[in-house]
Amino acid sequence: MKIILSRKGFDSDNGGMASPIFPDGKIISLPIPTDSTSRSVTKIKDLCVDGYDIAGVISDLSNKRFANEQHVHLDPDINYEMLSNRPKDWLGAFGQVSTAQSHLANNAISKGDLFIYFGWFREVVQHNQVWQFKVNAPNLHTIYGWLFVEDVIPIYGNKENVLKKYPWLEYHPHLLGTYGENNTVYVGSRALPTEISKDKSGYGVFSNIRDIQNLTDIAQGKRSNWQLPICFYPSEEKPPLTYHSNKDRWQIENEKWVKLNSVGRGQEFVLDTKYYPDINEWLVELFNS
Repeated sequence: MKIILSRKGFDSDNGGMASPIFPDGKIISLPIPTDSTSRSVTKIKDLCVDGYDIAGVISDLSNKRFANEQHVHLDPDINYEMLSNRPKDWLGAFGQVSTAQSHLANNAISKGDLFIYFGWFREVVQHNQVWQFKVNAPNLHTIYGWLFVEDVIPIYGNKENVLKKYPWLEYHPHLLGTYGENNTVYVGSRALPTEISKDKSGYGVFSNIRDIQNLTDIAQGKRSNWQLPICFYPSEEKPPLTYHSNKDRWQIENEKWVKLNSVGRGQEFVLDTKYYPDINEWLVELFNS
C-alpha cells in the first residue's frame, strides 16, 4: 500500500487563511473558493456541518471577502455532512489533474492506496458573535481526513460511462467543465482495511483534533516544519516521501521523532509502505486512538 499525504483546503493562495479549529476541538476543512462557475455548482451557502453556520464562519474569518453566493471547489468530497440530500449510494471521491495527477500516475496510485488529507488550520474564538482567529494561536498543518481508493477513473472522453456507474458524481467538480486529458477521479472504498481499523469507513473526516493529527512541530514556528514519527525517516534502502529526497530536509530528533522541513509547493506526497512497515502502527493509532 502507498500512502499519499495530500495538501488540501484553504491555503495562502486559495482563500488566503487557515481553516478553523473550534473551541470544542472540532475541525472543518474549508473547500477553496473558485471563480470557475462552470466547474462548480456548490456555493458557500450550501455547506453545512454539524450545526455550524459555515457561511457565517467563512464570512467572519475572511472579513466578508467571501459571501454566500461564492462558488467553492468541494474536493476532496469526503464529508457526508457537508452537503444535504446526499443519494443513498454516495461514496467519497477526490479528483486530480495536471502535474499533480501526473505525479500520482507516475507513482502508480491505484486501488488499495490511501490518501491522507492535511491542510492549514488555526484555532478560532467567538467575540460578540463574530468568529476570529485566536491571538497567538499557532498555524498548523493538520491531518483532517482520508480516502482509501476503491476505483481510479479517467474522466476525459469518458464522462458518459462514468456517470452510468456513479451517477452521484454528476455534481463533482471534476465531472463539470473542461479539464486536461489526465483528469482523474479516485472513488473511496466503503471500509478501511481491517488491519488498520475494524469500523472506519473508507473515506471521511476526523471530527476533533488530536495530537497525532498535527504534522507541524509547534516549537519550530513555521507550519511547514514538521515533526513525524521516526518510522517516516528514509535511508539508502528506503525511498523517501516524494518531493523530499534532499537529506538536508530530514533530521533525527531522538529515537521517537524525526524533523522534516516540508516543501512549500506540491500537493501529493507519496510513500510506499512496503519499505516502511512500521508506519502501519502509526496508521492504527491515527484511526483508532
